[in-house]
Amino acid sequence: IIIAILSTDMQKHFPMIKDVGKFLEEDSKTSLTNLEEKDKFFIIEVLVHSADLSMPTKEFPLAEEWGKRISREFSNQAASEKELGLPVTEFMEGLEDDRRRADQESKFIGFVVKPLWEKVVLLLPETRQFLQNLIDNIKTYKEQAEGKQPNRAKTPQLLVTPVDK
Repeated sequence: IIIAILSTDMQKHFPMIKDVGKFLEEDSKTSLTNLEEKDKFFIIEVLVHSADLSMPTKEFPLAEEWGKRISREFSNQAASEKELGLPVTEFMEGLEDDRRRADQESKFIGFVVKPLWEKVVLLLPETRQFLQNLIDNIKTYKEQAEGKQPNRAKTPQLLVTPVDK
């Protein structure tokens, strides 16, 4: 359990994505059944890390609410850093501005979260709706960052090809 929790450390994020790619390239890994013990633990680490970064995979109203909450936390941290005379973490400043926050969300999700969830879907095709939500949310955040009012009433275009079993 401790190793799984430690897998949420963001220093391990990009190496983990590479490792999932290598794992998927191995011919013997066509299914998650009959895995060796070390592979089972690796999959648990990937899933715990993915769960830790799952907020953007929710439908937009819920993802946006949690995004606003973390942005408030970041803004408070930036204010505390400034007050203490510490260097202010740049991406944590100015998130009170909705357009800046939306821009930061779209970039973080696209650069950090999406590559992980693209691998998760290859491991567990049943999770593809989460990746689709994430893609839709990136689009919505980009529209907000541009000052557009996203049309949430329309049916999102399916950008993820269903994976055959």
